Amino acid sequence: MKSWNLIVVALLSITAASSRAHAQSSTAQAETLFRQGKNLMTSGKIAEACAAFDASQKLDPTIATLLNQASCREKNDQLATAWGLFLEAERQSRSSTDDAGRQLHRVATQHAAKLEPRLSTLTITVPVENRVRGLEILRNHEPVDAGAWNKALPVDGGTYKITARAPGNAEWSASVTVSAERDAKSIETPKLKAAALSSTVRPAGSPATPPPRSGASPATPHR
Repeated sequence: MKSWNLIVVALLSITAASSRAHAQSSTAQAETLFRQGKNLMTSGKIAEACAAFDASQKLDPTIATLLNQASCREKNDQLATAWGLFLEAERQSRSSTDDAGRQLHRVATQHAAKLEPRLSTLTITVPVENRVRGLEILRNHEPVDAGAWNKALPVDGGTYKITARAPGNAEWSASVTVSAERDAKSIETPKLKAAALSSTVRPAGSPATPPPRSGASPATPHR
């Protein structure tokens, strides 16, 4: 019994050591990626810097990295994404009691407030009279919740494909382009038309297939 207990303790020790080593490795990788992100930002390689900060945050989430993610997205003209990240940093640091944490909270709050007036919005208008059973709205192939219809919501600048679809109806889609800053666009979805029934049409001039003779069985094709 004693030897079994010793084996269990040894296994637990190995597992704990492995977990610590993995955590330390992740932290080291995250720090390296964070530093690379800072250097890339300084070099003007904004998109690459954002990717480095994203990878760092995934490995070892910190408020400092989150703020750098937000700043990078702002420099990359992804203002709505940046605003959301600043708000998340503000939320995470709200209960900080140390000086460093409170400073991070101030930075997040101030940047979010300054960024908000610059945001562009997109409104997907879905009139009540145009809604059919099973209606689904998509923005760039991503479903838009019905609670977000008819509301001006912050979006990054770019071109968006809006699709409306419902069972038994023909699909509709259109594109709208939103500027990166201080733009307000809207697009209205029409009432979908019933889908045309598919039917087999015999080419002109081709003979019609005669009905089988009475009592005759249909021919069975051979391999």
